[in-house]
Amino acid sequence: MPGTTAVHEQPPIERDRWRLSGWLSRGELFAGFLILPCANGLAGRAIEASRELGWHALTAGFNVSAIAWLAVLASLSLVLRTGEGKIKAIDLFVGAVVVALTAVPVPKLSWVALTFSSIYISRASPAGSAMQRGSLICLALTAPMAWGPALMHAYFEPFQRIDALFVSAITGTDRLGSLVQLADGSGYLLIAQACSSFHNISLAMLGWVTVSQFVGTTRSTYQQLGWCLLAGAAVLTVNVVRISLIALHPPYYDILHGPVGETVANWLSFGLIAGVCYFGVRHDLPARS
Repeated sequence: MPGTTAVHEQPPIERDRWRLSGWLSRGELFAGFLILPCANGLAGRAIEASRELGWHALTAGFNVSAIAWLAVLASLSLVLRTGEGKIKAIDLFVGAVVVALTAVPVPKLSWVALTFSSIYISRASPAGSAMQRGSLICLALTAPMAWGPALMHAYFEPFQRIDALFVSAITGTDRLGSLVQLADGSGYLLIAQACSSFHNISLAMLGWVTVSQFVGTTRSTYQQLGWCLLAGAAVLTVNVVRISLIALHPPYYDILHGPVGETVANWLSFGLIAGVCYFGVRHDLPARS
């Protein structure tokens, strides 16, 4: 009508959604939530290994398993694929918690932060998305880097007794609690925490989660659990056999327990984990002409 002016109403403000100056998306923020604590935790491991081993820490992978390094690369390739979505207010709260935990000069808290952010992102991301799969790999990474060793340290005695039971069954020698009698009767074998057969099961779990999530397997949850348990059983068997050989052949202790035996056992475990993972996801691999 004449004499009237049009009034343009502003669109309603989305109170639960935010954009940081228009230059950061939710996907990029989530990637930062995973990368920051992971990088800080690995840096702590690298510094500790460098103090202990010097330049040899580099060739030792900074005392971090090759499976863990591969998991880091796989998760990075997934979480950096996406950069969409608007940031929510709760995302900023989660980010503040992650940054606060990471900023504290205690490396173990970085793995706590990664656990927290991985769980949140896996639930906040679309099912089956690259971001969700990457966050699940990061969550599995915290098992060998933090929670597995902590569990072994807190409840080692039951694991030690099970180890001794397995070794005693293979060698046919007597068991006295956590001690296994040597085959030549010269004494008893005590299984130390670092030599436990359960030590590398968390790495087997990480290997399966990394491969299955990177490939995007279509297997059911129960099938995935079965393959994961098979990988864990494989590495447990390798170490039980190694300890049994020590009990059966005490004169070869230095070889079986030393760098040679450790290297052979580690590579054999790695090969078995890789083999189980391949057969578990082979039907999901892209066909090649």
